[in-house]
Amino acid sequence: HYPIIRNQISKFFNFNIEVVDSARIVSMILRDTLEKNNLLNDSGRVSDQFFISDYTPYFEKIARMFFEGEINLRKADIWS
Repeated sequence: HYPIIRNQISKFFNFNIEVVDSARIVSMILRDTLEKNNLLNDSGRVSDQFFISDYTPYFEKIARMFFEGEINLRKADIWS
């Protein structure tokens, strides 16, 4: 969520702090781990699946604003 308001956060602190983009760091480490374990999909075929803890039609509407094509939302029971 913070990358969306990154500039506003920096401006609030007079640009004296660095806002760390943890999603970028995690994605870089994940890609490296997938490469090392030969788990990257390099076939060119993509099937996006999104696991969510709670489904609402509103969430699906917002998700469609960010992702083109078919969206496969799957509810994951993470609380049991």
